[in-house]
Amino acid sequence: ASMKELVERLLFLARHDKKTLMLEMEVFDPLEVMSEVHREARLLSPAHRFELNPAQNARISADKGMIKQLMRILVDNAIKYTESGSICVGVQLYELFARVDVTDTGIGIAEAEQPKIFSRFYRSQAVCEEEGVGIGLYLARKIISDQGGYIKLRSEVGIGSTFSVFLPRSAQIL
Repeated sequence: ASMKELVERLLFLARHDKKTLMLEMEVFDPLEVMSEVHREARLLSPAHRFELNPAQNARISADKGMIKQLMRILVDNAIKYTESGSICVGVQLYELFARVDVTDTGIGIAEAEQPKIFSRFYRSQAVCEEEGVGIGLYLARKIISDQGGYIKLRSEVGIGSTFSVFLPRSAQIL
């Protein structure tokens, strides 16, 4: 992440901690945000293969700027921990939630570490050589929970990881 993004993330945490964060909820298709983040990622990291698997009529009610920040965090991490390989972003629809998956073929996360990775400033010994301060996934979880959603992780060392974000679908039809 760039210095600007790091500062933005730290400011978000400070506002969140002081309970002064105002969400701007709107109804939108997460494909709008996913496409933009997907395009940025392909430009920044041409060595990786990127896939985008959208769903039809995936309307969610959320803060679009926050969801974009969330997607950037997950895709940036996928790029960082996948030396070469593929990163796929997809949407699956359920009755009440839209599930957005970010899947990589990277180094994976050991089972013992999986509960810890969403903690503030947590850095695994396995990635201590990589750049980072350990706030990305903590911030991602905050963004999701503030908007009535949740995040799940499936990962296997040496195989890769899938971060699944569940966000409430909108009843409003656009």
